[in-house]
Amino acid sequence: NIVQGNLGKAINMDRRDELGSLAQSFETMRASINEKISDLKRITGIIESTSDLVAIASPDKAILYMNRAGRQMMGWGADQSPWDKNLKDLYPDNEFVMLEKMGLPAANDRGIWEGESLLLQSGKKAIPVSMVIIAHTSDNGQLEYISTIMRDISQAKQAENELIYLRNYLAQIIDSMPSILVGVD
Repeated sequence: NIVQGNLGKAINMDRRDELGSLAQSFETMRASINEKISDLKRITGIIESTSDLVAIASPDKAILYMNRAGRQMMGWGADQSPWDKNLKDLYPDNEFVMLEKMGLPAANDRGIWEGESLLLQSGKKAIPVSMVIIAHTSDNGQLEYISTIMRDISQAKQAENELIYLRNYLAQIIDSMPSILVGVD
C-alpha cells in the first residue's frame, strides 16, 4: 500500500514478532508522512492564495517554483511554466546587476535582504516591486535555495510621483507670488 501511494489505509498487524514490530514502524512512518502531506497542502494553499509573488530559485538562479499570483504579475498565462526561466529573465539588466551585487550577497550574509526593484512584466514593461530575498542554507552554511516575496507597488509609486509633482507645482505658485506669504501654526 505504501509503495503504491495509498497512505490512507492503516497498517494493522497483530503479530508480536519481528514482522509485527516492522509493521508498527511502517504504520508510524505512514502516519508521519500523512501528517507532513497535510501540512504541505495547507502551506501550499496559503502561498497559492496570496496576492504577492512568491518564488523559489536554485543557487544557480534557475526558478524552481512560482505561485499563481507571481505568474499573473509577470503577465504569464496560467499554462505558462516558469521552470524554464532564470532570475535574470525577470529583471531589466541594470536591476539584475544591482541584485547580484547588493541583494543576493546581503541575503547570503544576513539571511535576508529587503528592498525595491523593477520586474519585467512579460519581458517588456518594468513594474516597481518591494521585495524580500531570503537565503536558505544547510547546516554547514551551504546555500541550498533562495526564496523571494514581491509586491507590486506601481500604485504607491504613482501616488508618490503625483505628490512630488503637486509639491513642486505648489512651490512654484508660492514662489511666483508678488506678495509676502507667512505661515503660522
